[in-house]
Amino acid sequence: MAYQVYLGSVSKKVNSTLQPDYSGWASYNVVLKQDTDLESPAFLLEIPTGPSDSWLTYNYAYIPAVGHYYWVTNIVSVRRNAWQISMTIDALATFKSQILGTRTYVLYGFNQDASGSQLRVRDVRQNVAEAPQVFSSGKQILENILDINTGTFILSAVGRQGGVATYKLTYSGMVDLVNHLSQDIEDEIQDILTGATDFQEGIQNVLAFFSREQISQGSAMSAIKNCIWLPINFSSIPSSGSQLIYLGDYS
Repeated sequence: MAYQVYLGSVSKKVNSTLQPDYSGWASYNVVLKQDTDLESPAFLLEIPTGPSDSWLTYNYAYIPAVGHYYWVTNIVSVRRNAWQISMTIDALATFKSQILGTRTYVLYGFNQDASGSQLRVRDVRQNVAEAPQVFSSGKQILENILDINTGTFILSAVGRQGGVATYKLTYSGMVDLVNHLSQDIEDEIQDILTGATDFQEGIQNVLAFFSREQISQGSAMSAIKNCIWLPINFSSIPSSGSQLIYLGDYS
């Protein structure tokens, strides 16, 4: 059975109900191949080709007899001046009035045309099929936290009750802690030298203090379990406030 077919080129989106104007398209009388169907028909077209022929680039068709719009999916040379045209129905254009008259909601849609180009109706819920634009910016997140000059010491030591406590100390605080173990005996010697304490009494105090403090100092030093230095501002490390540091029984 012969049918009149209009062939042309369009740039419409595949997810569009647009019905192109075919009045200026080329018109041909064609014969449908045996066992074809109206959703994906194929027909034979006998036409000589030449340098001016552009119909081989056609991607769209309309058959008035059935009122259907089609995407041209393939054009194959069968023999000299004979071509097989394969098509698939453009359902959105063909059934435009029914679609617009139907109360429904289409969540997503996707398709491609005969050339393989992937076209979409813009949907902000889907990733756009194009190269993304990437932006970056830099920020020093430790701008007010880093302190590479003095930093903060984190000290862990066994206390009076046997449990391990953790302290944070400034650089000067750590120096004071190290010096404090011998500070009392230094003060006693200074008093002797300045005459603030009787020499004989002072010597006895020093000897007694030295013996006692050496034992205490040894215990204190062994109570330290760990000490690390961090290049971080002292005030940036949270704490529970000022408190005495106990190294065993030594405070």
